[in-house]
Amino acid sequence: MIGHRWLGERFARIELAGVILLAVGGVLVASTVISAGAAQPPLADGTEVLVAFALVLPAALLARLRSGVFKGAAVGTLFVATGIFTKEIADRFVRDGPIGLLHVALTPGPWLMVVLSVWSLSLLQHAFARANAASVSAASTAVSANGLIVAGVVLYHEPLAHGAALVPLLAGIVLAGVGAVALAGSELYALRKA
Repeated sequence: MIGHRWLGERFARIELAGVILLAVGGVLVASTVISAGAAQPPLADGTEVLVAFALVLPAALLARLRSGVFKGAAVGTLFVATGIFTKEIADRFVRDGPIGLLHVALTPGPWLMVVLSVWSLSLLQHAFARANAASVSAASTAVSANGLIVAGVVLYHEPLAHGAALVPLLAGIVLAGVGAVALAGSELYALRKA
């Protein structure tokens, strides 16, 4: 609504549907996550570097595309990395108190977080220049939210919903995927017309 009112952005029906599907999918996925406390033990330095590399590669590939929605997805990918490093800092503080921050300063995580944060903000500006704010934000949020859930399961062994609670998780992933495809398809169609 802000993009429409103050930025003068216009949305096709398919874009509105894509944004709504991404939002509903994200809410459904988030509703299935079971919260966990501070991770024990912290990620190893090599794991932090591996996480950064594993997320920088797809972000770099997505960022090369002309589409603002794909650039938004690249931003979301980088937000996954910065979210992991933020969790490492917070967990260290919870476990060790203020002295934990001194220890974390000696790991690669916070420094990688700074570099990736600056890159993600730069990409976000490029994405906003190529697509409407709602589409970029929806793509970024869908990727980062789902990516952080996957990271929680893979890196921190956080439990996911199971049984009947698995239905909203799967429905959310499907809705978010359909929404992302609708947004990307809409933008690619507009680029071809131009």
